Amino acid sequence: MKDETNLQNALTDFLGSDEFYMLKNYPTDMVLTAVLQFSDLVFARDVDKLKDWDSGSIMRAFNDIQDVANKDTDSRAFATLAYFYFIVREFLEFAIRTDYIDLTPTQLADTLIDFEVENNLAGDPVPYYSEIPDQQDDDMPRFQQHTLDRIIKEVQKWVEFYSRSSLWSKRPEGVNKGLLYEAITAMTDLIYTNFRRTPRTWTKKVITAVMTDDFVSYDIFLQEEIELVVPALLKYLDYVGKIGKLPVTTVERYQRFITAAEPEMLAAYEARSKRLAEVLGQGMSMDKALDMAIDDLDPDPEQVFLKLNHPKTNNSRTWNKKTAIATHKLGVKLGLEMWSTRDQYKLIQGLGVDVIIEIISDLADVLYSISLETPAQLSTTTMAYFGRFSSTGYDRTKKNLIISYLELLGNNGTVSKQKSTELLGAFEGKIVPFKKKN
Repeated sequence: MKDETNLQNALTDFLGSDEFYMLKNYPTDMVLTAVLQFSDLVFARDVDKLKDWDSGSIMRAFNDIQDVANKDTDSRAFATLAYFYFIVREFLEFAIRTDYIDLTPTQLADTLIDFEVENNLAGDPVPYYSEIPDQQDDDMPRFQQHTLDRIIKEVQKWVEFYSRSSLWSKRPEGVNKGLLYEAITAMTDLIYTNFRRTPRTWTKKVITAVMTDDFVSYDIFLQEEIELVVPALLKYLDYVGKIGKLPVTTVERYQRFITAAEPEMLAAYEARSKRLAEVLGQGMSMDKALDMAIDDLDPDPEQVFLKLNHPKTNNSRTWNKKTAIATHKLGVKLGLEMWSTRDQYKLIQGLGVDVIIEIISDLADVLYSISLETPAQLSTTTMAYFGRFSSTGYDRTKKNLIISYLELLGNNGTVSKQKSTELLGAFEGKIVPFKKKN
């Protein structure tokens, strides 16, 4: 039976505390409701006393709340999650300080840190009714390399434990340690890189997105390996749950999501293999392959690129819809050409053709929207400006892709070799463009 009397006493004391003062503009009934809802979730997990709340029971309750928020289509779902979190966190800090809960402040901070980083909720509570942005890609928490390194090391350590356990002999036929390392490392890396989620807070959405898109596009697995990915991950998660590294309920949830995504992943892999065989078939000329690729591999068939902000005029050029479309199609061709000659450029090993085409066509679209210049018309002024922008907004990997693009333009004759060198120099800040006086 849950400890309702002690909870009510704690709530009464909380309303007069410094922690409650941090929520000074939050409605009191909203605060009480949030704490009571949270306590119901904790008490539902075989925890009967407020004193016995621990890191595991607290995070399970927060994960349950986050699962609800992830499924909520309301545009204010993230804001609601944020308000709820700030309220409960202040209550927990109060309850620990006053010995209602038998944890230390450090233990609580360690428990909540991943949740705060992934949901951009660190710091003091935001004022109620403030504009908390919905959790879109542009509003994700800042990428932290040390976090990625830590979680990859963690999941790889679990692979080591698993491979040395008695359960390893019962793994699916054909699964080896190398394949499992590749699968769980790639999933962990891509989910954090794309969605800022660690292995304890994955959702159906992010698991499905990585399996059905990234696992296919990045050429991570061979044909004979892709069918072993799901069986390998399911047994791996079984082991992780057995040794208590993830709650059993979390393991079962992840296994359901992974199993559900498998058919779409395999179908996407098969379709992509057939598509590439047709486009890059033996004996087909590059020109014909490039022409076929425009419609088949275009990452933006709905022409969203036409909605990019752009000036009406720039120097002597005027924005033109037909030119924008032609530039985009050329970007698709250039992306496929770069993929077919990828050994010549500084690209991430394993980047799939779909990924490279999307990146290069996006780059062509953006540069046209900025300058109204097609790839053949690119100026050193534009690339110097873009280089300054990229110096803070892009990491080394993205910069290498842009450098490879400019090299490609010179290699295939879109611009002269000399012009390509000048564009590279301007982008890297080595050349300051200027107009010669007559």
